[in-house]
Amino acid sequence: MKNADNHQAGNSGSATEEQTTSRELDFGSREWRAVNNSKFSSYRAQLNAYNEATTREARKMSRFTGEDSKGNLLVQMEAENIGSGYAPNPLDPANPRFIPKMNAFEMKFDFETLQPIALYPIEKI
Repeated sequence: MKNADNHQAGNSGSATEEQTTSRELDFGSREWRAVNNSKFSSYRAQLNAYNEATTREARKMSRFTGEDSKGNLLVQMEAENIGSGYAPNPLDPANPRFIPKMNAFEMKFDFETLQPIALYPIEKI
């Protein structure tokens, strides 16, 4: 009886594994939306951007410059040649557009805790 229970449990585990595998296959066939990919030119540039975005109130500026589509508050500021990166190419998704000089950055803040959650260079404001 104990062996029969183990055998049945083993079969149900296999069915679960088969379902997971089939879901993973379906998941891989979805179309993905292209996103920007950028990096700061140096650690110093990243640190300066972080300091600029987090000390706005101390410099008598509004703390945030806007919010994104999900309601997260953000700061967008100009900064000369702060990074480089790629942007989606709508005409040829396999070949993204390279941007050698990004002249702004964006920092996103969590809408509940107001803590920074992302910082990255952007092409322009």
